[in-house]
Amino acid sequence: MNKNDKMLNNKFSLTFNGKYYKLNIERINNFCLVSSGKTGSEGEITEAYETDENGEFRLASKINREITTTGNTQEDMIVYDFIKGLVTKLLDCNVNTNDTENQVDFGFALAFNTLIAEGMLEEITEKQ
Repeated sequence: MNKNDKMLNNKFSLTFNGKYYKLNIERINNFCLVSSGKTGSEGEITEAYETDENGEFRLASKINREITTTGNTQEDMIVYDFIKGLVTKLLDCNVNTNDTENQVDFGFALAFNTLIAEGMLEEITEKQ
């Protein structure tokens, strides 16, 4: 039995309208971690003080650090959270997705269609 046969026979597979689907993890990873090419920097200053012979504080050492960043960390998190929400909607679906008579809710349809259109959700065929 090959890998796809196991997926097709797995009772926990995502099935919809009699077809089996899998998440394309590589495509999701590439989509979530697209570099914008922007870079930035953040600075950090650490100062240490000590007391002198008169009991007054004086600067003993000062460390300046500059950290180069990609500049798109927040954008990456927004995209990741969006994709996570779509996948969560599919996994939390309480509709019998094998029943073609049953209508799915708007959230499921939006998540399903978006993931299919972006290549993040793929149909498993026997040829794969």
